Amino acid sequence: MTSLIFLTLDQHIIDGRADHVAIDDGTVKLTYAELLALTAALAGGLAHVGVREGSTVLLDVRGAALVAAVLALARLGAIPTTALPDLGTRFRIAGDPPVVHTAEHDYPWATILSAGKTDPLPAPDRDEPGYEQLMLEKYQGIFATLTAGKTIT
Repeated sequence: MTSLIFLTLDQHIIDGRADHVAIDDGTVKLTYAELLALTAALAGGLAHVGVREGSTVLLDVRGAALVAAVLALARLGAIPTTALPDLGTRFRIAGDPPVVHTAEHDYPWATILSAGKTDPLPAPDRDEPGYEQLMLEKYQGIFATLTAGKTIT
């Protein structure tokens, strides 16, 4: 079985759709190749600051930043949430421009991306049991649109 994030982004590159537009929200326009590079770098940077498989990350971002954050967390197997987390949640991505907040530090989005560009995270071969269903329940619009090769507007 192939992971949800692989089918959502990586498969489009393999199938020759790298230059097709994945996001065009009026302020940001990204192709599938650009979105893959962005989310792989973001996932790599988040891993550097301690986000791991199973980590819960509170998201308070909108538009393309929300899409990128959800997809990066899917590469990690982490759990994005927009609801108030329990007190054990150590990570939050919030603001415009986004800032990654950990228990110890706050990191500008650009810093996380720079760190991740040196060590981008590949898509996992498969998802942990129940992970795909969880992500589809929470973010059906993102995954359904991109997996179908369409554009998020």
